[in-house]
Parts: sequence; C-alpha cells; structure tokens
Amino acid sequence: MKVVAMYKNGSILSGILIGLAGWIFCSVGGGLLGSVLFSVGLLSVVYMGSYLYTGKAGSWPLRKKTIFGDVWGLTLVLLGNIIGCGIIALVARWSGTLDTEFLNGIIQNRESHDLLQVFARGVGCGFLMEIAVWCWREKSSVWGVFFCVPAFILSGFYHSVADAFYYLASVEELGWWTLPTYIITVLGNFVGCSVRRVFMP
Repeated sequence: MKVVAMYKNGSILSGILIGLAGWIFCSVGGGLLGSVLFSVGLLSVVYMGSYLYTGKAGSWPLRKKTIFGDVWGLTLVLLGNIIGCGIIALVARWSGTLDTEFLNGIIQNRESHDLLQVFARGVGCGFLMEIAVWCWREKSSVWGVFFCVPAFILSGFYHSVADAFYYLASVEELGWWTLPTYIITVLGNFVGCSVRRVFMP
C-alpha cells in the first residue's frame, strides 16, 4: 500500500524529475547554465502536480492529534522521491554523459562541511523552495522557480532530493558520513520550508 501511495501521489515521479535535473546539471558541468537548466526539474513537478518533499514540507498539515501520521505521510513522500532518484541515477550511470569528476566534487563538498553548516545550507534551500512553490500555488507564477532554483544552487545550499540523486549516482564515493549528513539536510529543508507558515500562518 505504501508503494501504491507513492505511485498515486507522484512522489516517485517527482524523484525522477529532480534526478533528471541533477543529471542535466552534472552533464553540463554545473555553473550558471547548469543552475538554470536545473529549473526543468521543479518546473515539471509544479506543472504535473506531483509530490516533492521540499514542495510539501511547508504546507503539509501538522496537527497535534495526528502528528505522527502527518510526519509519516511526509516521510513517505521523501521515500518516494528517493526511489525516483534511484531509478534515474541508474540510467544516468549507464548513459556515459555524467561528468563524474564534477559529480565527485559535489560529494566531496558534502563531506567537507560539519553538520551545523549542512543544516544551515538545508534551511536556505528549503526557504527558497517554499518561495518558489508558494509563487506557483498562490499566484500561478513560475518566476519563483526560475529565480529560486538557480539561487539555491549558486549559493551552495543543499536540496535533499537533488542530493539523493547525487549520492545514488556516485555510491562508490560514499562513507560513514553520508547518512547523518543526509538526515541533517532533510531536517534543514523542513525548517526552511516551514519559515513562511511560522511567520505567516
């Protein structure tokens, strides 16, 4: 039933779309061009209406009576996203188009920062993603996507779903630090995505 839910709400598809954006980013060697092209991922997600962790974290209901169920529901969205990233990571590895040196640089960057820095970078990304999704949800505008996506990448912020693709596309480079770093990124994204609802209920 859990996998069926991920399939129905499109969270697996969202992982594939963000993974595709990460694949494009790594294939062109990053930079300004790669950052702008990464917008293809989030733009596809908002147009298709599929569930993305950083798109839902700021609007997912967190009710006192059902807090466990609400958190579990959001966790299932993230798990679906990770599955989708895993699927596209396999395809990307087979393609021969990934700039593996650039991809390894991304992984080394994640490894080089302490957990407080990782958390802060996750917060920054979550805040920008919530702005992007809010602009689409409330104003039917994609300008938030076009500006916020390059902004989070060029600023060095961490996106938990994009990072899932990077990690799964370069599993040989991973170590003991990967899991705590990833969990902290997820938590940072959640906090950043929640800033709007804290100050503007």
